[in-house]
Amino acid sequence: MTQIVMVEFAAGPERIDACAAAVEKITREFVSLQPAFHGAHVHREEATGMVWNIMEWDAHQDFIEFRDGNADRIGAALGEFGPKGRMLDVSGIIKPAFT
Repeated sequence: MTQIVMVEFAAGPERIDACAAAVEKITREFVSLQPAFHGAHVHREEATGMVWNIMEWDAHQDFIEFRDGNADRIGAALGEFGPKGRMLDVSGIIKPAFT
């Protein structure tokens, strides 16, 4: 089962558009090329100016190695938005009853 990495950005309401665009760009153009990466959902909350990048990876360690090995490039793209990462384990997957 894949593992979830959630990175939270406290961009603020005035910078939420720039933050979401930067997260989407680096995820699409760089992160998505990694073999252990399975996909991402970028979420935003206008009222608080928060952006979340919720990604699926083979393992947390794969993300950590990728992040640490590319800290300069990731920092240049996203560092100004103060990312905070969390590693989550999937406890269950519920599919729609009707497809």
